[in-house]
Amino acid sequence: MGYTMNRSNRVSYKILRASAIVLLLSARSVAHCPEEGHWADWPTVEVPRESSPVETLNLDILWTLNCGTDSEALIGRIVAVAPGAGGKTLLLDGQLDQVLVVSPVGEISRVFGQAGEGPGDLPGAYRLFELHDGRIGVCGGAPAMTVQVGGTGKIVLLDRANQPAGVWYGAGDPGDMPVVSIRELRCSNDHLLTSSNGMIIKQAGMYHKQELSIIDAVSGNRKAIACREIVVDPSDTQIQEASYFEPFANGRCDVSSSGLVAFAPLRDRWLVVVRDVNGTGIVLDREWRSVKRSKEKKEAVWIALGGTDDCVAMGHEPAIGRVRWRPDGKLWVESHGVGPGDGAVACFDEFSPAGELLRRVRIAIPITSGDDELKMMEDGRFIVLSGFGSGTGGSGSDNPKVSLAVIDGHIDSN
Repeated sequence: MGYTMNRSNRVSYKILRASAIVLLLSARSVAHCPEEGHWADWPTVEVPRESSPVETLNLDILWTLNCGTDSEALIGRIVAVAPGAGGKTLLLDGQLDQVLVVSPVGEISRVFGQAGEGPGDLPGAYRLFELHDGRIGVCGGAPAMTVQVGGTGKIVLLDRANQPAGVWYGAGDPGDMPVVSIRELRCSNDHLLTSSNGMIIKQAGMYHKQELSIIDAVSGNRKAIACREIVVDPSDTQIQEASYFEPFANGRCDVSSSGLVAFAPLRDRWLVVVRDVNGTGIVLDREWRSVKRSKEKKEAVWIALGGTDDCVAMGHEPAIGRVRWRPDGKLWVESHGVGPGDGAVACFDEFSPAGELLRRVRIAIPITSGDDELKMMEDGRFIVLSGFGSGTGGSGSDNPKVSLAVIDGHIDSN
């Protein structure tokens, strides 16, 4: 796999490590990561393997934006969504580096943002959020198993008039040779959570530092609450998925409206950590059997790692997919190997904040295209992306659509 041809200079682990080895000496010194595994002594809640009851939640579509036909604004590729004030919805266009504000009835009321490094310009469009004071934050980033050469984890803030309102760094000081990528950014009731991956390159060695951090919405101060460090051994020619797995990427972390953080730190064990604002919490643990990957999925992971003979993708899926808080304080956890069933697009187990397994929920939408991607906003509403090529359909369609949906039409219940 070569360079991903976009302005963020994304490359595979394989390419970046090969280009960085010339900077390394055989002796390596790696900083200690004090937060890793600090939840080991927290109380454990044993979760039953099976969930009962099982309920289907039907999504009602409130509006649909046909991006290729009835939108006056030019729309490229929607990569992230977020709730806006007054029932609005924010769509982030990662192709055109712009934010689209959609009214409660599905009309685009505002478009702003542009690529660049000047004040207020967006250094890539990967995730976004809106704070109660009206500031909108947008950051660059990259999915797991790719890194950004020159990436800094920069979050640009804009005020209500689209004027620059500050800059934060979601992974801390990027250093003089930045190779930092934001993996996830969640914001609920002004509680902000970021997941990041940084490659630290020094004369003494190289390592990956993966962090889960909370950011103060007023000051922008950041505090790492969990981390993992991986030493890069230049004598090891293999790039193995097992070694480079990122515990806080791919939607595996979230923050609730009260500041509870939930994340799944292990790949091959069903385990969810729930951390409260005081820095203590509980651990949900469940017996789990691994789920074999399809040939197509294994090949996709192999390509993401570098796509050469010395790249090794694992033959089974991670135990846990997405982890998401609901506005009512319930926690939804997506488990690999639990199919959504006919007519559904996703399936989650629902837990109380104390870790009690309440039910299994299947999410169904009226019409599925086979290429639907379900995004869950922090206010409880859902966005269905169809035809963008993000789902099972591959390359997308000539008329992609964005739909806003709620459970059974009950807007207030969300």
